[in-house]
Amino acid sequence: RDGDWIDLDVEGRHLHLDVPDDELARRRDDWRPAPLTFDRGYRRLYQLHVTQAPEGCDFDFLRLPAGRQAGV
Repeated sequence: RDGDWIDLDVEGRHLHLDVPDDELARRRDDWRPAPLTFDRGYRRLYQLHVTQAPEGCDFDFLRLPAGRQAGV
């Protein structure tokens, strides 16, 4: 949220959100996903099929089946 302090240690490869655990728990309890607002087009495709950052921000339908690797 606006105003939260974030400590970034690039050399140590560490990111810390300086918000108390009880506040984070309250935020998780209050969180609701945003409604899907587009019925068609690229924005709808993006909303439905682009993965989150930890998964690469790619289209889910472009993932290879388990055990397969992309050719070089």
